[in-house]
Amino acid sequence: MSATHPGPLSTPSTGVLLRLVIVAAILALTLTVALAERLAGPLDRLKTADPRTPVADLVLETGEGGTTRFSDFRGKLLVVNVWATWCAPCRKEMPALARLHGFLEGEDVEVLPVAVDREGVAAAKQFFAANDIAGLPLLAAPAKEVVAAFGEDRLPYTVLIDRKGREFARLVGPAAWDDTEFAILIRTMARSADE
Repeated sequence: MSATHPGPLSTPSTGVLLRLVIVAAILALTLTVALAERLAGPLDRLKTADPRTPVADLVLETGEGGTTRFSDFRGKLLVVNVWATWCAPCRKEMPALARLHGFLEGEDVEVLPVAVDREGVAAAKQFFAANDIAGLPLLAAPAKEVVAAFGEDRLPYTVLIDRKGREFARLVGPAAWDDTEFAILIRTMARSADE
């Protein structure tokens, strides 16, 4: 081998090493950010209400053609998710919300997705059927009334209501509702005696 052509066992040049270090640093940073986002579940965005405020007793259209109110669920912890079929993040989180509902089955908790579509509960029913969403109740209310009740116009959002009908926490934006950490928190709250 001549001095001008390094052999296969020669060391890479400083420029190549520097590029490898930069690529490795970028990869490590990307993985760190991705891991932090993965670990930052819904709990990190859950904002508690202090003091707890009573929630308006909205009339909700049901899938059976009748109506119900939040007060009909008094004594239970409510996970009220406000959504619409035309809202992409809402549509994406609905299967996870259904899994949360299944996970909490048998607990003193009701998961209540409230659709604010103009077509009412019919739009939610069609969406549930087309996407194999099972177990969740079909509920709807006029958007204007829901905005007035919760003071929120961004979708989706979720309001946690205690056994006495008071808001105690809220999460704005979509979430992975089947996140084990969140489901365990809800289950713990439901079993808590001092709400």
